[in-house]
Amino acid sequence: HDYVVLMKGRGGYPCTINSSRATYLKVIQDIENGKVRAPTAHEPNCSVAPCRNSPQVFKDCTNSKGTCPYTAAMEVAQKHDTVIHNLHSFIFQTSFANKFEKREVLVVDEAHDIAATVREFISKKFTIPVVIDPREFPTGNDVDVWCDFFLQPQYVPPETAADAFYKESDDNYVSAHDEYIVKVEHFRAQKTYFENKFVVKSQVNKVGNREISSSFEFIPERLGGAPNEFIFNKGEHVVLMSGTVYGKEYFCNLLGINPEEAHYIRIPSTFPLENRPIVAKPEYQVDTSFANWNENFEEMVTKIEKIMAIFHDAKGLIHAPSYEAAEQIVARIGGARLVTHSKSDTQDKLQAFYDSTEPLVFVSPVCQQGVDFKEDRARFQIIVRVPYPNTSDPFVAHKVKTDFQWYNYQALVVFGQMLGRVNRSEQDYGATFLMDSRFNKFITKNMRTIPKWVTNAIIWK
Repeated sequence: HDYVVLMKGRGGYPCTINSSRATYLKVIQDIENGKVRAPTAHEPNCSVAPCRNSPQVFKDCTNSKGTCPYTAAMEVAQKHDTVIHNLHSFIFQTSFANKFEKREVLVVDEAHDIAATVREFISKKFTIPVVIDPREFPTGNDVDVWCDFFLQPQYVPPETAADAFYKESDDNYVSAHDEYIVKVEHFRAQKTYFENKFVVKSQVNKVGNREISSSFEFIPERLGGAPNEFIFNKGEHVVLMSGTVYGKEYFCNLLGINPEEAHYIRIPSTFPLENRPIVAKPEYQVDTSFANWNENFEEMVTKIEKIMAIFHDAKGLIHAPSYEAAEQIVARIGGARLVTHSKSDTQDKLQAFYDSTEPLVFVSPVCQQGVDFKEDRARFQIIVRVPYPNTSDPFVAHKVKTDFQWYNYQALVVFGQMLGRVNRSEQDYGATFLMDSRFNKFITKNMRTIPKWVTNAIIWK
């Protein structure tokens, strides 16, 4: 529609630094008409453009070509009353680039992602160009103590002769030393987000087998006022939408919303029950937990093949618990019917799957949401494992010990999102198979939380 404009992140716009004049003008015209094509994975885009770390390259490019495509899109969007953003881009553009004034109405779709997205923005990451022995790390959770630790002379990048030269000739030059100091002090200034309650994820970085640096990521346990600062105060009235908000009180508490100031509207599914069966029959189940994966792998594969045989002439989707698990399943079953992907070619493989008329089965660990397996794209799906977050992640492991409700809630959200992949309209139909035998306990435990329109669709025997 002409009254709506789409504002994407940098990766959604082509970098035209090496394009011809005619190509550049065509891109700008498409942006002004709201019809710019997103670059493919193999085409240059503005998120990885040469100018990202060089103001001089940006200046030279825009002087010779004209307005950067990303900048042009921003200018077009700011003139419109109604703009569609992705959430990451919206937070960056409004809170860090000072773009887009407060709107009368702010609508956030997939609102179950807000907490994780905001946590990404307020988490802090430092890379120290030396390998630090964990025994030297500060003990306890105190932001000031960690900041003082990072500001020890042996960890601060030195000022070089080249830095001194560039500073002499350019007042805007910022050295690695200056950048590092500012970053540490910014962390100190934002310690109210962390409240000395945070998880530290550390790792040693390597080039080949050689250890070269240490990285630290500080992840706050609570979000405090960050959701309001980064999102909610950007609209006079805020509408949060999601198919997987399982209750007003907990959701409000998670995001720092006063329940007294919020209205909660829950709408049942209008999709016919017979079009969306959820099969939890023992004959299709086995314990697929990480602990029992290898022991039960062959039995699981046999049951996957049994389900695939039922839908021998239809496309399907298998939700694998990891990339490694997806590759294992594909390698063991073999044949041309199963298709999987890597972290770098997801969109290309997915599009090829959509385009194919063969009864392929897409095996993926990342198709829980944001992908559309409508109609003949998939008539069945298999959820291999109860989607609890991975406890090998230090933040998740900490939450399991201190806030099991959060851990259980994350699994419920992902489970709900998975269920919606193959049932996309009232006319669509597709069956879901719950392969993990632990699903029965998971669903029973959460029976009061999971909507009845979901539990009513489950076939137990």
